[in-house]
Amino acid sequence: MITWITFEMSTNTDGLTPIVQYGQSELNHKSFGYATAWMNGNRTSFVNRVMLNHLKPDVIYLYRCGNEQNQIWSKTFKFRSKPENEEEWSPKIALFGDMGLVNGRSIPYLNERSKNMEYDVIFHSGDIAYNLHELNGKLGDEFMRKMEPAISTIPYQTAVGNHEWFQNFTHYTNRYTMTDSLTGDQNNYYYSFNVGPVHFISISSEFYFWYLNQGEFPSHDIENIKIQYDWLKRDLIEANRPENRRKRPWIIVAAHRAMYCSPWMWTILRKGIPIVYRWGLEDILYEYGVDMYIGAHEHTYERLFPIYNRRVYNGSLDNPYRNPKAPVHFLVGSGGCRELVDPFINHPAPWSAKRISDYGITELHVMNKTHIRIQQRSTHNVTDLQTYGKIVDSILLVKERHGKEAWF
Repeated sequence: MITWITFEMSTNTDGLTPIVQYGQSELNHKSFGYATAWMNGNRTSFVNRVMLNHLKPDVIYLYRCGNEQNQIWSKTFKFRSKPENEEEWSPKIALFGDMGLVNGRSIPYLNERSKNMEYDVIFHSGDIAYNLHELNGKLGDEFMRKMEPAISTIPYQTAVGNHEWFQNFTHYTNRYTMTDSLTGDQNNYYYSFNVGPVHFISISSEFYFWYLNQGEFPSHDIENIKIQYDWLKRDLIEANRPENRRKRPWIIVAAHRAMYCSPWMWTILRKGIPIVYRWGLEDILYEYGVDMYIGAHEHTYERLFPIYNRRVYNGSLDNPYRNPKAPVHFLVGSGGCRELVDPFINHPAPWSAKRISDYGITELHVMNKTHIRIQQRSTHNVTDLQTYGKIVDSILLVKERHGKEAWF
C-alpha cells in the first residue's frame, strides 16, 4: 500500500483519482486508489492510498504518485518487492520509538541506510514527530518529509503512542495505513504482518492508559481493551497453527510502552485492568510462545534477560539467550526527540541485562528460523563518522524450539 498526503489548493482537488505509476525500468504500469478528506488542523488534507498487486518477487520497482487529471506527480522513488520464498529470507528490521522532528538524531542514519535498501522493514514504536498535530499539523508534515528518503523506499510500520493523543488520535488514524494480515482490514491500532520467518504483531498499549481520562484528552472505552485482546488471541491462535509456526516460527509483539523497564514496571499492561485484573498481556504472550516483546516510551535502550512474571528464565547461566525459557523484552525508545534521553535508576532490577542512556537504532537481523541477531547502534553524534552508527550492544538469540513447549 502506497500512502501520501496532498493539500487543498485554490481549485478543489477532491474527486481526483490517486494513481501510482510503477515499473522495473520504466513506469509502464499503474494502479488506482482512493482519497479521503480529513481536517489536518484547520486545513483540509487528502490522504491518498493505492494498493499495488501482482508484483514480481524480489524485484526493484520504480514508482511515482499523483493523478492524471492535472498531471501533478511526485518524484520517482524505488522499493524492493518480497522474495518468492519468504521462509528462507533473512530480513533486517530497524526498530525505534519516541523520535521527533526536533533532535531526531536517528533520522539521517535511517535515510542513509535505506538509500542502499539495507533494511526490509522500519518499525516506529509510537510517539511520532513530537507532535503530529502541532503547528496546525505542519510539524507532522515536515517530519514525514524528513523521513521520506527512508520510508518511500522501506515499508514503514507503526504503533500508536501517547503523543498521538490529540483529538482522539485523529492524526495517527488518518496519516498512516496499517493493514492486518489476518483480515486484510486497515487498523492502525492493532494489526499483524509477516516478514520472512517472522510473524510481527503491533498493538495499542494506549488503550490501557486512556480509558479513564476525561476532558480534552481522549477517552477509550474499556471495551476497546477487550476487543483488542480478543483479536490478539485470535491472531496468536492462527500464528500457532502447526503449518504457520513451521513457516514463521518467530513471533514478535510490539507496542509503545514496555512492560518492564528500569525506572518502573507497567503492571496494567502485564496483569490487566486494576481490581478485576483482566486482559493483561504478559500471560497471553507466554501462553502462545511469543519470542520477543518490543516497547518504548522511556527514552533509552534496555535489554532484559528472558522474563516472565518478574522472574528471570535464562537459557543457561553462561548463555541466557540460547533457548531461553521466557520471552525476551527490549526497550527501544532512543530514536531522539526534543525531550532528550532519560536516566536510569542507580540500582536496576536483576532482570535488566543492559542499559544505554543515549540515542540509537535497534536492528534485528532475522538470520533464519532459529537465530536472530539484535544490535543497538549509536546515533548520538551525526557529525562524528567514526561513532555514528557504532554498535554499542549485540546479542544472538537462539531458539531451537518455538511455541509454549520451548519454555519447558
